[in-house]
Amino acid sequence: MKRILKIVMILALMTSGLSCVERQDFDQYQDLDIIPKVPASLLYYEVSETALNNAPIGVPFSEDYNFDAFNEDFIADRIIEGSIAYEIVNTTSKPVDIVVTFLDENDRELDFTDFSVAAATSEPFVLEKTVAYNQADTQRVVKNISSIRIRVINRGDNTSQSSLKDPKVIFKSSAEFKVRLK
Repeated sequence: MKRILKIVMILALMTSGLSCVERQDFDQYQDLDIIPKVPASLLYYEVSETALNNAPIGVPFSEDYNFDAFNEDFIADRIIEGSIAYEIVNTTSKPVDIVVTFLDENDRELDFTDFSVAAATSEPFVLEKTVAYNQADTQRVVKNISSIRIRVINRGDNTSQSSLKDPKVIFKSSAEFKVRLK
């Protein structure tokens, strides 16, 4: 009896139109926008206090780094906007100026960010800065970066020595960009 009752109930539900299944719309994929935030390390750079002491005061020394990561079509065509975060740790007795310049493949300047970094005292001096890039900046700057130039200028003297262990200036940068996957 119970079995017959179950069958009758199932048939009644099936024929009464109370189904829980909707017609599927597989065209929704066309409306789907997938835009994750993608983090990436950009550059790590160190300069020792000895190197700063050996450099003429006020005269920049620089290094260029090839950077074609954003030039790949898959990435370049899909980057929307984002930011670059910088962290500088100074354990030297020297105040320094640092300029980071993004260059295109013809060595033309696309953008730059400068930093005035204080000398360390009894503790390291830490400077953090984030530069945001909107969609227009991304089109103009980020997609065209071919190299990164770092210039460091000793604004102190050539003789002092930090009391901190292994004195140096450490420069780190990372990026986080929104990328359209579809």
